[in-house]
Amino acid sequence: MLVKWKNKSLILLLFGLLLATASCKKETATEHKEHATETEEGVIYTCPMHPEVTSDKPGRCPECNMFLEPKDVVLEQLIADPNRIVVSSQATVQAKSNTMNKQVQAEGIIAFDERQNNTVAAYFPGRIEELFVKYNYTFVRKGQPILSLYSPELLTAQQEFLFVLHAEDNALAEQARKRLRLLGLTESQLKTLEKTGKPQTKTTVYSPYEGFVRFTPEAATTSTTTQSPAAAGGSMGNMGAANTAPDAPVTQSTSVENPIREGQYVAKGQTLFQVNDLKKVWAILTLPAGIAGSVETGDKVTIRSQLLPDKTILGEVNFIESVVRQGQNQVTVRVYLANPDLKLKPNSLVQATIADENKQAVLTVPTSAVWSLGRRNIVWVRKTPAGNHSFSFEATEVQIGKQNGDYTEIISGLPDGAHVAKEAGYMTDSESFIRP
Repeated sequence: MLVKWKNKSLILLLFGLLLATASCKKETATEHKEHATETEEGVIYTCPMHPEVTSDKPGRCPECNMFLEPKDVVLEQLIADPNRIVVSSQATVQAKSNTMNKQVQAEGIIAFDERQNNTVAAYFPGRIEELFVKYNYTFVRKGQPILSLYSPELLTAQQEFLFVLHAEDNALAEQARKRLRLLGLTESQLKTLEKTGKPQTKTTVYSPYEGFVRFTPEAATTSTTTQSPAAAGGSMGNMGAANTAPDAPVTQSTSVENPIREGQYVAKGQTLFQVNDLKKVWAILTLPAGIAGSVETGDKVTIRSQLLPDKTILGEVNFIESVVRQGQNQVTVRVYLANPDLKLKPNSLVQATIADENKQAVLTVPTSAVWSLGRRNIVWVRKTPAGNHSFSFEATEVQIGKQNGDYTEIISGLPDGAHVAKEAGYMTDSESFIRP
């Protein structure tokens, strides 16, 4: 009897303990639930895969072992536009001020300063009888003979001058003398004409400038080797490319060495040659189109020439071509250089360093953090607080400025201190779907 009572008491005791334990667990679960739904005192963390799991501190989900995220962030990710906001665990960088003190290496050549070209044109039509300078870049002095021309028009003008001169009509003689000056005759040639009283069948053309002769392709635009005065329009005064008959044989020279030859005809106003003294030259530098935007007019340039290995030439960027030449991915930059001793030769190679001495701080991000959409540029701005395992990023349009290869200037669209994805390309599946 005593044993049965003891067994019954033991069973009742165990049953009571089970009831107490269940009641305690129920109270604990209720308290946890009340604390988990409280949002005024702390952040509620939940699992993106199991929203029913909540906690008041970061941790892992007991169901799938994923990191718990703030409940409001998970909700934002679920309802966000997938073309505007993405979730990623990619490393981020902070936008901050930088001096952007760039140094760009470039190569190029020395070229003629086209502003120093002096053009010598034919004052009258005629046939080239003799060439005294036959090669490009020959140095000539002012007043040195270049070629001689036979011109019926000039011959007629000389005969008219001699006629009125013998008629002792001073007014008409002065008018005829002025006409010969306009046709290119020098005072020495006029004095010789008055003294001898015989017209010159061949008229010498002298260089009015000192420098290096440059024959250009334009000099052969209307010059032909087989064209006669009759084929050119019946008279020397009507010669020219515009007056050439459609079926007339025209042979144009494509060589720049010297496109004019003895026996060719030249038209009035046609360019014969150019003279450049080389006292000023251009350094033509080529830059890849990707970094050309970081170079501005006025940037300091240090140049070294192969012809002067021990000398450093200082200059600045004077002109940047606004177009990319066809078939190239480069931008041309000009540096104007003085060349008083003529030691810088055209077509010689140079190496240059372009540096921006402007130390003004600007907002920058790594170049890899900027993604180009053609006319627009975006960065992926982190929206989630630091400390989370994964972040939500929002595509934000920005306006960019200078680039020095590693960093890109942000002009507008991004606040100072914002965190952006370090590699914008990894955040993009298709650039056509991004809606910043």
